[in-house]
Formats: sequence, C-alpha cells, structure tokens
Amino acid sequence: MEKIKLGQTIKKYRIKKGITIRELSQTTSISTGFIGDIEANRSRPSYENLVKLVQALDIPIEDIFTTNK
Repeated sequence: MEKIKLGQTIKKYRIKKGITIRELSQTTSISTGFIGDIEANRSRPSYENLVKLVQALDIPIEDIFTTNK
C-alpha cells in the first residue's frame, strides 16, 4: 500500500486552484508557516484544520486521501 503524502496532495490542489499559501492562510485562519509545514509533510493538520483546508480548496475530503487523482 502506498503511503499517502497528505501535504503534497494539499499543495497540488492549492496550486491547481491558483492560490498562494498566504491566500489559503487568510481563508482558513491557519498560519502560513503551519500550512508550509503541512505541505512539506513536516506537520499534520488536525481534523478541524483539514476540514478548513478542503473547504477552502473546494474539494471533497476523500480526495485528499486518494493517491491517483
């Protein structure tokens, strides 16, 4: 089973949506540093923060956990 790189997936969707970390931070009230750490797989978001991120990126939460999208 392939290990899911949550941060890389979030970064992929953020770039696809055309927004910066700063813009995502403003939308979610999550610090830019923490979002950067999440995207670099240095930190993992809480469930609450994950929900904020997927809502801001306008994607279903299950899309974060699939590796083939």
